Amino acid sequence: MLAPDLTFTQRMLVWSVVVLTLARWVMGGVLDITPGEALLVEWGRHPGLAGYEGGWGAAFLTLPGTMLFGKTAFGVRCLVPLMAAGATWGLYRLVRGATGEKQAAWAVCLLNLTPVFNHAAVFYRPELVAVCLQLCGMAALWRALRRASAWDWHWALAGLSFG
Repeated sequence: MLAPDLTFTQRMLVWSVVVLTLARWVMGGVLDITPGEALLVEWGRHPGLAGYEGGWGAAFLTLPGTMLFGKTAFGVRCLVPLMAAGATWGLYRLVRGATGEKQAAWAVCLLNLTPVFNHAAVFYRPELVAVCLQLCGMAALWRALRRASAWDWHWALAGLSFG
């Protein structure tokens, strides 16, 4: 068994996110690269502080995939489904800590049913990086505030996530 201490809802959410991530990898590898993605790849090769499409961090996130898989559609987008899964995890942790597990499951389902989120989870859009970091940062900030310790590692994680 994967993790016997998980509840039924948590197991279903984990398997749903795994299946969605695999489907997004397949779709991302099949569809052609958009002009914005091509611009980010070139900007990652020749870095600068400002650019036309997204920030410099978004351009650098294309480098690991293009180094491993080449300048293919899958190489450009290989980290995108992982960022979508990270955003889903951050939302789940934030809502579960604030309201409960049932509401967190519904929030995750609604996020992953949103067409804009699914588009950003297949095509490489810089907004997904911001959404992932903001949701994970809010979840870390919530945990840090709940613990009320000045030396908790969640403070540093929230600071890194917010930039």
